[in-house]
Amino acid sequence: MPTPRSSNYLFVYGSLRRDAAGRKHPFLKTARCLGPASLAGFLYDAGRYPGLIPARASQAPQAQGELYRLPAARERALLARLDHYEECTAHFPPPREFQRRWLPVNFRRQQVRAWVYVYNHPPQGLTRLQAAHYPRRAG
Repeated sequence: MPTPRSSNYLFVYGSLRRDAAGRKHPFLKTARCLGPASLAGFLYDAGRYPGLIPARASQAPQAQGELYRLPAARERALLARLDHYEECTAHFPPPREFQRRWLPVNFRRQQVRAWVYVYNHPPQGLTRLQAAHYPRRAG
């Protein structure tokens, strides 16, 4: 069971989730999927992927996703690779589309802190997804 102070957890809700056949995204092959998790927030259709805007639990539905434990020995390198994938490094001009934040995530009746890539723009003009669960298709 994860401890609330661990730094090597990652919450994913969109293109990094396992597909319908249960395959992990190639970047997460060395990470351990702990299972379903949720985070208070709204999902928006940002094109080929969703964008999450966190909110207070009393204001928002629970965005559904998965919680991963990153391998401690590779955590920094893996997060750097994910930061580049999410275009939130200095290589990309600001304002960047996503920002990695340390947020509370609901997992197995407890709250843990995890890294989450949140949408870094106002959602005006984007369609809010009615379901708090972003669909994944087999690929």
